[in-house]
Amino acid sequence: MTDTKLLCEKIDNSGMGIDSIADALNLTDNGLSKKLDNKSSFTAAEIYTLCKLLKIESTTDKIKIFYPESLHASKLCFRWEE
Repeated sequence: MTDTKLLCEKIDNSGMGIDSIADALNLTDNGLSKKLDNKSSFTAAEIYTLCKLLKIESTTDKIKIFYPESLHASKLCFRWEE
């Protein structure tokens, strides 16, 4: 599940509009809205594109935004060093 609050902060800070982000992801505005509302999931390709567009470079930020809380707690899949 995506952390919508953190992702929306990144979108707001980028200066990009929702329309241009949706276009870059080959989504409609409605399709992007569903993903932001966690009604559907971002694909790996969409996450990659979003990170490039929004300049999300920190591994920690990527994990916090795009991976479920259960992974944050378990720390099984990732090295937690920057």
